[in-house]
Amino acid sequence: MEVLGDLPLRVAYERLAGMVRMLGEEVHAMALRNAYAIDMPAPDTLTRRRERIAGIHGLSIDTIELYERNMIDELALRLVHRELPVGS
Repeated sequence: MEVLGDLPLRVAYERLAGMVRMLGEEVHAMALRNAYAIDMPAPDTLTRRRERIAGIHGLSIDTIELYERNMIDELALRLVHRELPVGS
């Protein structure tokens, strides 16, 4: 991810995780955190994580996948327009 620069992997991950957290707490943002297994000490498979969050919110897995894609687009737009900090 060019916007994060030439950083050690752990530092780049923490910055990306922080940016994803800043997207908010609604189900759309939760779907992206779930997809990336952010703040999950022992994440299951992506499919099982999607099934779990879909069940919790009464949504289909397809809807969760759509939310993930939409939030990836949102994150990219915010980064391009410098609406999220990338750290120093």
